[in-house]
Amino acid sequence: MSKNKAEIDKTKGVLSISQIEQMRRTLQMADREMGRLSKKSSGKAEESPKSTSPKSKKSSGKAEESPKSASPKSASPKSKKSLGKAEESPKSASPEEPEFIFEKVDISSPMSIVGFLRDGRKIEIYGENHAKKITKKNTYTELIPHIKKEKPLVLVEHSTTLCYTHDITPKMKETMLSTGGNQTIFLHLKDKYKDIECIDNRIEIGLLSAVQEIQLAKFLDGAQESYNEGWAEKSKEIALFFIPVVQSILHEIIKRFRGTIFEEFEKKYKETFLNQIMIVTMILRLLGEGKLNFQDIIRISDMNLPVYNLFLRILEHILINIKRFGSIIVDINILKHIEKNPGRDIMIFCGNNHLERLMLAFPGEQYIGKDEFHPELSDPMPDSSPLDKIIVEHLRRLDKRGKGTKKSRKGTKKSRKNTRKQRRRIHKNKKTRIRK
Repeated sequence: MSKNKAEIDKTKGVLSISQIEQMRRTLQMADREMGRLSKKSSGKAEESPKSTSPKSKKSSGKAEESPKSASPKSASPKSKKSLGKAEESPKSASPEEPEFIFEKVDISSPMSIVGFLRDGRKIEIYGENHAKKITKKNTYTELIPHIKKEKPLVLVEHSTTLCYTHDITPKMKETMLSTGGNQTIFLHLKDKYKDIECIDNRIEIGLLSAVQEIQLAKFLDGAQESYNEGWAEKSKEIALFFIPVVQSILHEIIKRFRGTIFEEFEKKYKETFLNQIMIVTMILRLLGEGKLNFQDIIRISDMNLPVYNLFLRILEHILINIKRFGSIIVDINILKHIEKNPGRDIMIFCGNNHLERLMLAFPGEQYIGKDEFHPELSDPMPDSSPLDKIIVEHLRRLDKRGKGTKKSRKGTKKSRKNTRKQRRRIHKNKKTRIRK
């Protein structure tokens, strides 16, 4: 334990919250006036920007920040900061704060981190931007020897169906090691560390792979530019691909929400998926029956919507919702792993969106964290529009009207045919009379 840590622990429980806030304001005024920080006579030292070492410990898990590091954007890469959680849970109140593994390394790679106590064990979550480039030597490589020494359970966001390394080519390995970070953990530990588990179960239960999501999003984005028959046919194929995936979600996979912090969203996802897949199915059928054309215009709520663009927009919403739904499924799998491994220290390596939502599962905890956080990523709501229901009803009316029109045309043709026969008969009778 460092000297600063020992000094801070001596004062724990002595100062009230209002006294601490007054102390902070006093130090901030002194810093502005004299250009340096003053130290409190009680022995509790405020950290200057230069002393924000990864190995410095915080009182009750909360970092005291200098005025220059108060903003998340200006925080030093090595500084730790509180996430602003108001109350520390009774279970995490101990005479001596644990030393989290991330406090033992130089945090230089782009990531967001939280650490907290849960039932007497340490849980650390490392969130990343999967596409962010990292250097060959990085925070993740520094974590590996500490992981091997302390032996926590490691959960990594890697596919459960591809949780092996034997078929990874050198080119694939190079790409995996150069972006994000959790794949660095996977590649270095999978064959040498027994307590590592893959937790991305999307492919296993019938959802889309990351490659499929990227390819589909790229096509749907490009296809919006202008209509052509090739893209129109491809969009139909995508719709036919989505239908069984959504059916599987509605009939089976969505049941996994029950008994979790996400169960309140089951009804909303059901309603959204049903409306959107119904629109796609009805458009496909109307196109097949010749009652609708991709270049037709549908007027809904004072808006003129080309059928082709409407079709692509709904497919985009379905893709977004499959991705968001699948991401929540991974969160649920992580929480199940935490629940079924009581007493184990756990390190979780995942995307920032998972980190943000997982924090919702542990309210009241005192978090120690670093880097910027993005609460908007934690939004678990499906992507839907109030227009979806209106479009469904409009297509139903169009379907009924189309059938009626088709019947009336047949009736008209029949009556015209009868009229022609009658005229011929009358004309023939007239000729017969004249000859007589």
